[in-house]
Amino acid sequence: MTSRRSQPDTRAWQRMLSGRRLDLLDPSPLDIEIEDIAHGLARVARWNGQTSGAHIFSVAQHTLLVEAVLRQEMPRVDARFRLAALLHDAPEYVIGDMISPFKAVLGGDYKAVERRLLAAIHIRFGLPRVLSAEIERQIKESNDAAASELETHAAERRRALHEVADRLRNRERTLAEQIERELAESVRKVSESFGDVERRLVDQVEKSVAREAARLTEEAAIEFNTAIRTTREEAARRLSRELDRAIESFSRQAERLLGERLAEIGQSGGGQIERRLQNVIGELERRQEEFITQLERRMAQAETRIRQRMESPAGVSGRHPDE
Repeated sequence: MTSRRSQPDTRAWQRMLSGRRLDLLDPSPLDIEIEDIAHGLARVARWNGQTSGAHIFSVAQHTLLVEAVLRQEMPRVDARFRLAALLHDAPEYVIGDMISPFKAVLGGDYKAVERRLLAAIHIRFGLPRVLSAEIERQIKESNDAAASELETHAAERRRALHEVADRLRNRERTLAEQIERELAESVRKVSESFGDVERRLVDQVEKSVAREAARLTEEAAIEFNTAIRTTREEAARRLSRELDRAIESFSRQAERLLGERLAEIGQSGGGQIERRLQNVIGELERRQEEFITQLERRMAQAETRIRQRMESPAGVSGRHPDE
């Protein structure tokens, strides 16, 4: 099998944010910076991101939890021991967090790369190239305890989330019922308010119509009385003029008849003249009465027509709007 080292054209290094170029197959402690490790581990998700919650659970958080569990179990633990716990997954800032089943599939090559990176990191920070079995055992136990604690925390968190969800659903149901009741009450109050407003508006309209009808009726009555009075005065003046003309006409006819009959007066005598004069006077009175009767009938007809015209607008104006 040909070694990766014997293939000079194959790239096996990575440029870090610090500017260091780290050879993955032959890592040098001089190319390792703590800032690159912290930055990389903070961006790598544990368990391929298969964790609950809105954010990932990073390898950096995992290493801090392992170190905290170690301090809790060994309060007087050496600082270098705590540093080794913080760096136990440090190679993952380059090669990522590979789950254990997949590591088993890859076999020894992956393990060899991981061990070389971890040895270079230990040397860079003053730790033994290979930790003792006791230290590795203690770190492994702390790692398992951290995972268990995390799982317990996750279970409690899921239970708490379920409880919160149940409370929220109950609260939502309660709020929905309250909103429905308040909405129904608001609709009822608005309907009552609109009913009151409608009744007040109808009352105002009816009062306004009544006032306007009364005003129009009064004006129509005044106009009618004025028209009647004016018509009567005009009829009286016309009657007076007609009477004057009739009397004048009758007088002329009488004078003419008297002139025609003057010659006959001497022969017929005074009695005959007197009878003719009485006949003429009777005829004049009869014609005068006929003319007055005809004129009064015409005045009554004119007054009836005027009254009908005057009453018609008043009747229309006085009607109710709903009729």
